[in-house]
Amino acid sequence: MKNVSFKGGSQLFKQRITFKQFWELSEIYTAPLNLFIILLGVSLAHFWSVVSLSLPLFLFIGVLLSFHLAVNIFNHWMDFENASDENYKKYTNIIGRDGLSLPIVKKLFWFWFAFSLFLGSLLVFQTNLWIGILGLIGFYVGLFYSYGRRPLNSLPIAETLTSLASGFFISLLAYYLVTF
Repeated sequence: MKNVSFKGGSQLFKQRITFKQFWELSEIYTAPLNLFIILLGVSLAHFWSVVSLSLPLFLFIGVLLSFHLAVNIFNHWMDFENASDENYKKYTNIIGRDGLSLPIVKKLFWFWFAFSLFLGSLLVFQTNLWIGILGLIGFYVGLFYSYGRRPLNSLPIAETLTSLASGFFISLLAYYLVTF
């Protein structure tokens, strides 16, 4: 495995990432929660209406899963970049602890983010612009949760916003997409 120096050669960072590191960096193990929230919306739709498991629903699942990966990678990246505690940066954050290459972490984020945007665009073309507007709100909440001069997670309403975005909007969109 090839290494490159970082910060004047004081710390070596790996050029590759293992599946175990990707598992922790992307927190892919938390993705099934999104599937259960979608299942809640589909179940409610089944109770009240005729359900159609169609392409828009599967596109929506793809958008959620890929965006979920992108946001978790982004959160680790921002936590690493903005950490004021060097112990956290070196020993707790996956990027510093495992010596992951920051350019590779950034490429992983941009790949998953672009993929979710691509699937989201297909979803909007399959449905309507309102789905795109709600999706952009979700993207905003996901990305600005830990980014910016004053990230959403520093506000008292942070958990309310994320709960609405992930708990209510995902179920609502799933309900709409299976009855669309």
